[in-house]
Amino acid sequence: MIYVRTNDTTGRVYDWGGAPLAQPTPGGFTDAELPNADDSDQALLNLHDPLNCTVVGGRVSADGLAIAKGARRRAVDARSRERISEGFDFGGFKFSLSREAQTSLMVMDGLRDDALFVYPVSYGMKDDVDGTFSVAGSAEVHMMYMTAVGTVRWWLDTGNTLKAAINAAADATALAGVVDDR
Repeated sequence: MIYVRTNDTTGRVYDWGGAPLAQPTPGGFTDAELPNADDSDQALLNLHDPLNCTVVGGRVSADGLAIAKGARRRAVDARSRERISEGFDFGGFKFSLSREAQTSLMVMDGLRDDALFVYPVSYGMKDDVDGTFSVAGSAEVHMMYMTAVGTVRWWLDTGNTLKAAINAAADATALAGVVDDR
């Protein structure tokens, strides 16, 4: 059994669950039990943002444009992750942007002026293919860290700009005009 709370104005599903919703129903919303719901209804609610679903004839229906937008947003996120995984360039060398590498750079940057932090520091290159890079001093550690942060921010920010354009697309033609050429 699926229970849903829908917005009275838009008809969109606001919340849902396998039991009656515990919170009191706010004004402008209606709670309903979907006695004819089956696994496909459950799958729609699991796969898509419920706000992109409506209830039609006691069954869950997904908005095709909303589904396409969701798929495009996921593709943009995947491309952002792919580009971040390629690493960043500094001093003519390629360095990793894995979570571990980002953490290591953040710690190095935080300790860069500590009296116990002795320079030069050897820092491994991406995939340790080219050996290590010798970081000469505090300023270079900070530049390296800021280059890494800037690279990650660039891919995330450009992805967010694309996702905003995807969200703003009023129809399939407008959606097709949003191209991720990063």
